[in-house]
Amino acid sequence: MANDIDKTSPHYKGDFGSIYEVNKKFPAGGVAGDFVVIEGWAHYWNAPRGTWCVNAERDSYWDELITSLIEKFKLIRGATYMGVASLATVPEKFGTKMYYFATVAGTYKNFGDLVVPQGINVLYSENGKSWVNSTLLEVVQQPGKSEDKVMSQKAVSDKLSDLKDSLVVLGEKEYNSINKDESKIYFVYEEE
Repeated sequence: MANDIDKTSPHYKGDFGSIYEVNKKFPAGGVAGDFVVIEGWAHYWNAPRGTWCVNAERDSYWDELITSLIEKFKLIRGATYMGVASLATVPEKFGTKMYYFATVAGTYKNFGDLVVPQGINVLYSENGKSWVNSTLLEVVQQPGKSEDKVMSQKAVSDKLSDLKDSLVVLGEKEYNSINKDESKIYFVYEEE
């Protein structure tokens, strides 16, 4: 945390706004013990991973996600929290900075027709009239290869249900004695 950071250490390499700034300044990384500060958090050089990490259990994906979330929350600093919006919510007209959280996907007609994905979103306004959406975490309903979206439990359960008739668990002897069906996925356990 910020109060534990020793900026007098010879391993302290400076304060930065994002992991991208750090990588630009130190494209070859650092040495064991080197650290930088990003938004009040020490990030240490992790040579095996080739990245700056908050600690040994964190990797650059999470560091970048956290940095991105911090940047998005800076937007709402000083704004009034108004609650969780639904598709039918009519926002208050204060004429000041305000924000709502939104988790339901759809078009928020009363927020200037913002199209919001499923997940955790912040609907923000400087004046209560024009609105912007900042998605903190998007939840998808189908498998894919995205590195910055989370797949819902429903999507995982549905995919596994689709496979249940294809999965077969057999002992070695039984597996070796049957004609294999190419449409099946076999899991074979070793028998004693």
